[in-house]
Amino acid sequence: MAIVNLKPTPVVKTGDLSREAVEAFSAARGEPAAMTARRLEALRVFRDTPPPNRWDENWRRVDLSALKLDALIAAVKPGAIGARNELTSGVLPEGVVFVSMADAIANHSDLLDAYLMSECVKLGDGFFAALHGVFMNSGAILYVPKGVQIEEPVRVTSLLDGAERSAFNHTLIILEKGAKATFIEEFRSDGAPGTEPALVNNAVEIIVKDGAQLDYVNIQDWGRNVWNFTTERARTGADATLHWVMGGIGARFTKSFIEADMLGERSIALLSGVYFADKRQQFHYDTQQNHIAGHCKSDLLYKSALRDDARTVWRGNIRVQEARRLVVEGFFAPVIERIPLAETRERLIDEIGLKIG
Repeated sequence: MAIVNLKPTPVVKTGDLSREAVEAFSAARGEPAAMTARRLEALRVFRDTPPPNRWDENWRRVDLSALKLDALIAAVKPGAIGARNELTSGVLPEGVVFVSMADAIANHSDLLDAYLMSECVKLGDGFFAALHGVFMNSGAILYVPKGVQIEEPVRVTSLLDGAERSAFNHTLIILEKGAKATFIEEFRSDGAPGTEPALVNNAVEIIVKDGAQLDYVNIQDWGRNVWNFTTERARTGADATLHWVMGGIGARFTKSFIEADMLGERSIALLSGVYFADKRQQFHYDTQQNHIAGHCKSDLLYKSALRDDARTVWRGNIRVQEARRLVVEGFFAPVIERIPLAETRERLIDEIGLKIG
């Protein structure tokens, strides 16, 4: 009898990533012990996380046959610079923190301890999220205190030099209660892209607390040698408003996970996006809006165009807990209503509600 191997086949090879290599990476950047510990914890999670496979719905339509991920990971050297970040702004109100991620690691450990990969994007959010945590090497942080409004947009331009083989950019935005800001971010290759493939593995974390308002614009125009993976998530509080705008133009390949969690009542998340692929580009976007609190509003409008041999895939989900409960309870209602004992009816409804969550 033939034995069939049903074990999922990974779509990428990761190679070996050692503790010593991660410690050397952190040491070359002169990082404090706490940051080294963060990277080693990310390494532990990375080792425990299976790489993408074709059985996973998120990767079933993705062609990564040409990606030599093991070679790209091996090419990440201790002195790797990653993307070069240029931050610009007007005069900022007192208490606002708008700095590069390197500056934040050195001087704002309190903000990183409170927010970095702990509330929004987490190490356990997937293979590329964990890998990002290991090698995060550039990015920016914006912190706006309670009630403070920034009138002019703040801007970050991330430039990848043609000689660089990798970038692990991290964007962290925190708006306290009643704050307001506009954050514009652009990613592009600087000068002629290199002939060798490059890996970009970015993360975006957005926290918009009660009554705060944020406009976030993200434009991606990497060179055509870039394999681009991003994990992006926002959380909104009560009466908060987020308008999240993205544009996808560059890169050889893009796979983006974009998620908005509406945690407070009456919060609003508007997601808008345009992407245009040509030649043999591949763009894959996975979006999810989670209505966790009641009376929230989300609106997603993405439009894509493609030409030549390009390919785009979009997967979108909207999850409303309360709606799920109503659907399930409505399904069982004709049977439950026939049960003569009120105590039994209520017990069944309660138990079903616990299973729904």
